[in-house]
Amino acid sequence: MRRLSIVFALFGAILSGCAHTPAPDGSRSCHDVTIPETIDVDGHAMRLNGMAVRDVTVFDVDVYVGALYLEHPSRDATVVIESEQRKRIVLSFVRDVTRADIVNAFESGFLNNAGTERLGLTNEIASFETLFGEVSQGDEMRFDYVPGTGVTYSHNGTPMGTIAGADFARAFFLVFVGSQPPSEALKAGLLGGSCD
Repeated sequence: MRRLSIVFALFGAILSGCAHTPAPDGSRSCHDVTIPETIDVDGHAMRLNGMAVRDVTVFDVDVYVGALYLEHPSRDATVVIESEQRKRIVLSFVRDVTRADIVNAFESGFLNNAGTERLGLTNEIASFETLFGEVSQGDEMRFDYVPGTGVTYSHNGTPMGTIAGADFARAFFLVFVGSQPPSEALKAGLLGGSCD
């Protein structure tokens, strides 16, 4: 059975086996997931800031490979969280995950990392969580932040909805690279550290 408990479902990541050096074809690989080093989104060039594999350490199974793209790459978490630039987080799943586990993991992530800021975003978080469905092996969850528009969630390339506001975007990126992330290794990988 592939269903994972909330404790391990999404954000308890560690890094392993991911070299942060681009391949000759301009791509980068991590645990058999290969993505472009650079992308163009609506005429805006974005670069891969870092990658990290999330696995369940108790069972030693991979769940997803996460990648962070920025217009202006940075190893500074504060810049990632606060800067008004286009940003993209991609989660490439290598295992099935239920909708309930995804929702619960984000709830925990907002609570643990956004702190009191979360209190003013109850409606936004509730709307965000309605966008999710089941996730299967091979699926891609993509989160794009565009200043003045908000965070748009896409499932396998299909836009599912947008949550407006810079405050929500800040809370969203805190989930991944905040001061108290579920895994320091995941944060380090997304900020340009190596996966080894």
